Amino acid sequence: QNHSGHTIKTVHSDNGGEYIRTDFENYLSSRAILHQVTLRYTAEQNGVAERYNRTICESARAIVAQSGLPQRFWAEAIATAVYTRNRLPTKATNKTPFELWYNRKPNISHLKVFGCAALVIYLINYAVSLITRKSAWYLSDIAVEARVIGCMTLHLIVSRFAAI
Repeated sequence: QNHSGHTIKTVHSDNGGEYIRTDFENYLSSRAILHQVTLRYTAEQNGVAERYNRTICESARAIVAQSGLPQRFWAEAIATAVYTRNRLPTKATNKTPFELWYNRKPNISHLKVFGCAALVIYLINYAVSLITRKSAWYLSDIAVEARVIGCMTLHLIVSRFAAI
């Protein structure tokens, strides 16, 4: 609401426990937002959202398989799939969701392949030095900063200074 300038009038969700809690219902009613729910175990009533979730999960599965990284980086693959999908045009409008939300075309020049090799540049005492010992990383996601995964340790870090 605050970001777009539009007011939310209705929230549509499945009848899962996470959206029918009293505090959530109170929050919606205090802002005059109508909450519509579907019947339990009827995914077909919420078809667009269910199909979107399935598409994202299938994309993430393919991303992890292609990268060769372990399954524990599933969340990173999901975030990458959503980020990428929001920058692809839809059939309905022939515009990207990003473009519809921000009223400008997205810049995709920074996109790299999930899991590609990357080097991280460390800042030590304000002097740039490239650590050469085991400094190979896998690129997970790149936006303002890069999310990289260590080759040897498989730890995830966030760095503004990653070279592909």
